[in-house]
Amino acid sequence: MTEKRKKDFLINRILIVVSALAFVFAWTQNVKASVVSDEELSIVFDDGSKTAALLDDNYNTTMDVSGKTLYVMNTLNVAGVYLIWDRPVGDYTITVGDLRDTCDEWVDRKIFGTEIIHQYVDLRYQGEWLAIRMPEDAVLCDIYFLDFGELPEWVQVWQEPYETADMLFIPTHADDELLFFGGAIPTYAGELGYKVQIAYMTNHWKERYRPHELLNGLWTCGETAYPVIGPFTDIYSDSLAHAKTLYDEEEVIGFMVELIRRFKPYVILGHDINGEYGHGVHMYNTDALMKALELSNDPEQYPETAEKYGVWNVPKTYLHLYEENVINLEWDTPLSRFDGKDGVQVASEAFDCHVSQRSFYVLERRKTSKFCCTLFGLYRSTVGLDVEKNDFLENIEFTKEKRQAYQQSMISLLTRYHRLNGWVADFFEEQ
Repeated sequence: MTEKRKKDFLINRILIVVSALAFVFAWTQNVKASVVSDEELSIVFDDGSKTAALLDDNYNTTMDVSGKTLYVMNTLNVAGVYLIWDRPVGDYTITVGDLRDTCDEWVDRKIFGTEIIHQYVDLRYQGEWLAIRMPEDAVLCDIYFLDFGELPEWVQVWQEPYETADMLFIPTHADDELLFFGGAIPTYAGELGYKVQIAYMTNHWKERYRPHELLNGLWTCGETAYPVIGPFTDIYSDSLAHAKTLYDEEEVIGFMVELIRRFKPYVILGHDINGEYGHGVHMYNTDALMKALELSNDPEQYPETAEKYGVWNVPKTYLHLYEENVINLEWDTPLSRFDGKDGVQVASEAFDCHVSQRSFYVLERRKTSKFCCTLFGLYRSTVGLDVEKNDFLENIEFTKEKRQAYQQSMISLLTRYHRLNGWVADFFEEQ
């Protein structure tokens, strides 16, 4: 290595150390990260395309960025990039470098294709410029460059779906998990730290704003595991018979069986048998779920997923408004994670994220309302009937104290200060 390259290498390492110390200082001082404005940066595409649609903080404006390269200068204080994609994307690369670097000293980071459309990327290295080589067939809504410190609440750092879950909620559409399940997600996922996996039967890819509303609502509830988005396009139906003409029944039941085997939940939460307000696809969701519950423990049924995940007999399944073995959860306990708000208050704030739906529906605690979100019935149990009737997890044998201790010690670190975790690990691995 020449003397010049040794000097450049040393300077680059010093910059890395200084950046690390700056981040540690910001972390210990509880400094909030902020968006680095486009006035501070120089942001251009390789083909000269305008960037205005990506910098307007509006996911309704989009840009086809397929195969383009976005160059950003003056990035020494940029710690991470937050990308809002219109659809799931394939692999792409982010390169960080210094003006004096030669090609073989640039740092490339390959970002593998993902279903996650609100994607925070920790750069882990700082340099004077960065380049994002966009994936093919990609549409981008917004991009934000963030400096050091604790990430603001609106930056969503999604984890992959759980390998196994304590609880599996299966709403039909985006917002059903709030309207009909009420404070369940804020309470069990946000406050208590249980592994709550959300899996939607249908998708809203034809309504490009609704997937963003979905994620914003879940994040507001404290959910951090990315939801499963079902393969069935949202179509309205007014009866179960009609709904069954929309989607192949074997495929719908197979989807439910796969969810059960994949996540092996202790508890499943599903829709009202009568479709909540009479929606045929809600009815179909529950009808398929009830059939899947009797098949998921049989390896001869849907053998491909049995071989892939094993079989599972769900201990407890609750259905919204089911009239037997009724449990009334008022969701009125103050939640410390949410500054003393109760579960319905948090769910209502989450529902406000569903801007396109707010004029049609409202969360209700009233028992006489068809939207009452506090009444559920134990449809199926292998662990006996509820006695206390104040907890979906009654009679489930695992230690709440251990789960709560894990939540207190790890959730904040992984979701709010995750950059220190990944960055320092990589830094010391190099030394």
